[in-house]
Amino acid sequence: MKKSIIAGLASVALMGAIGICSNTKQSTSPITPQTAEAAKLPKHFVYWLSPKKVIVTKNTKFNLIANNDSLSDNGVILTTKTLKKGRVVKIYHGVNGHQKWTFNPIPKDFAIPENVTKQYHWHEWLSKVSPNNTKWFVMYNKRNAKKYRKAIKKAKTAAKHHSKLKIATTPEKYDKRTLSATEVAYFNNPNISISDKLSKANTYSGALRDEAYKYAMDQLHQAESGTPY
Repeated sequence: MKKSIIAGLASVALMGAIGICSNTKQSTSPITPQTAEAAKLPKHFVYWLSPKKVIVTKNTKFNLIANNDSLSDNGVILTTKTLKKGRVVKIYHGVNGHQKWTFNPIPKDFAIPENVTKQYHWHEWLSKVSPNNTKWFVMYNKRNAKKYRKAIKKAKTAAKHHSKLKIATTPEKYDKRTLSATEVAYFNNPNISISDKLSKANTYSGALRDEAYKYAMDQLHQAESGTPY
């Protein structure tokens, strides 16, 4: 009996490993509980390593981040611009799959000025929402394109008449680090009390603290409104 249980657990673990590998080929195989717990994303993070076409359903702010060292966790915010509802863009999570949402290609009205590309070695638009937040867009397909056709048309017209980017003369500092998959799993765990999550969030600083607090406060609001967890 014990041997059969152990064998069963081993097979489940093996299936989880296969699931991770198969995602690199965009497999339609279901995500196992193991990979879902590890990534806490709508799909495994590998899915978002390549740009996906989406329709923006909620105004979302993006920061233009720049740095002379692409490996540094610190940078500066040169400007902030809102991606309007109805925009059709391609987004992904950057080179490692855990970075905040960014563009590829960059929309014309978000084009980075030449003086910025000359002054800074590294520059990129990064969203102000967390990497696993997908409430601000839907995947682009015929059904969604038809559903949001009016918003798409309005946003497309507005983008053609965009104003010039205003680059800050004294940029504020920016920490581009985000919570790890393990940390996100902690804040999404329904078995951990919200008070413990708030205490945990208080141990961070800067951008990490803001992100951690957002997870905890979102769940607090859900609990108060009676929304299923």
